[in-house]
Amino acid sequence: MSIAPGSARESPLYRLLEPHIEEPFRVWPERFARKHGPLPPVVERVLRAFLECGLAEQGRRQEAQASSVASGRPGGTLMSP
Repeated sequence: MSIAPGSARESPLYRLLEPHIEEPFRVWPERFARKHGPLPPVVERVLRAFLECGLAEQGRRQEAQASSVASGRPGGTLMSP
């Protein structure tokens, strides 16, 4: 499945995740951590970033940050920690 830039909200994955985004983080410690260990922080970052990528205001913010990095201006980062 390919998702065009800026169209994440139209994807089946977005429609599945958006209303339930908090659920995996809430249940992981009790249901899965014993067998699989703690949920890596990157999982939450990636899922939340995916949900944000469909928002026009997020795209403009990321464009501005990328432009700042490319021009060498201080304060520009491509990704938040």
